[in-house]
Amino acid sequence: MIRPYGDQFIIHWDGIFKIMDPKECKILGELINLQDLGFNSESSQGIYGFSVNPQTDFLVFSNEDSKLGTINLFRVNLRTKEIHDYRRFGINPSISPDGKEVAYLSKDGIRIMDIDGNEILKVSGSLPWDYWDHSWTKPEWSPDGTRLLYSQCPDNGDSSYLCAEYGQYHVYLFDIKTGIENKLFDSATNPSWIK
Repeated sequence: MIRPYGDQFIIHWDGIFKIMDPKECKILGELINLQDLGFNSESSQGIYGFSVNPQTDFLVFSNEDSKLGTINLFRVNLRTKEIHDYRRFGINPSISPDGKEVAYLSKDGIRIMDIDGNEILKVSGSLPWDYWDHSWTKPEWSPDGTRLLYSQCPDNGDSSYLCAEYGQYHVYLFDIKTGIENKLFDSATNPSWIK
């Protein structure tokens, strides 16, 4: 996974977040090694998305612990290396542009919490998350932080229904101030803002 970090990129590879220069196509150094933060490489099985905000020096990521059977959200301060376990399930986190909130995929749809982990609101969704279910994509904040863009497989009333083709997904826009969700497109997925 790759995420922008100023004029550079952060990549995650085998428990290590590294900074990469896209012009030179070269790794500049290690940002965070999860083993240095106390994560056991034998039980940490995967990163299910991450987000970084250079203005606040926070990196939020989702980590699977196979021994505990959990997938939890964590926050790391990139300056101090202080780690905070949100103690909640979540994947595909996305830090707001001002660094104060995190949108993420919970087991029942997209939710928003503040950077300290206090729940703010449930954005959308009623389909339960399943390990192999990719019915949701990462929520993307608008550049001004007032809206979220995402795609989802709509709930058709059948709890066993999973979207198997891209044509079954729809793109939605959620206005945080009004709480209104609007479907923008049928048969589309993985939307992203042009910043």
